[in-house]
Amino acid sequence: PMDSNQYVHATAEPAPDYAVGTWTGGLGPYVMTMHIAADGYVDTCHSWNHRDAVGKAKLVEEKLYFSDGSFAMVNESPSGVTVIPLGDEDHASDFVRDESLRLAAPHCEDYFRKQ
Repeated sequence: PMDSNQYVHATAEPAPDYAVGTWTGGLGPYVMTMHIAADGYVDTCHSWNHRDAVGKAKLVEEKLYFSDGSFAMVNESPSGVTVIPLGDEDHASDFVRDESLRLAAPHCEDYFRKQ
């Protein structure tokens, strides 16, 4: 269940080395780019059909608590990281390293370049 209380009260933990960096992948209909900092704080941006949004997340024990109240598991994968929204394996998505932002949606590329 979605619960923004989890985000507000979670204490970010240092991210595992494999997760630190900028990642882009598909999550449902959205193209999502996220930057995971070493301290476990995460900036997110997603875009779909001219609907663009930015947000934040905190990484706690390989679980992302998003500021919109949702959560996802993050695991290492051969191609980068796998994001499992709401713990639902059927909707797992592989994210790839995207430090250059070449795969990011235009709005998200602009957002991260201004950071």
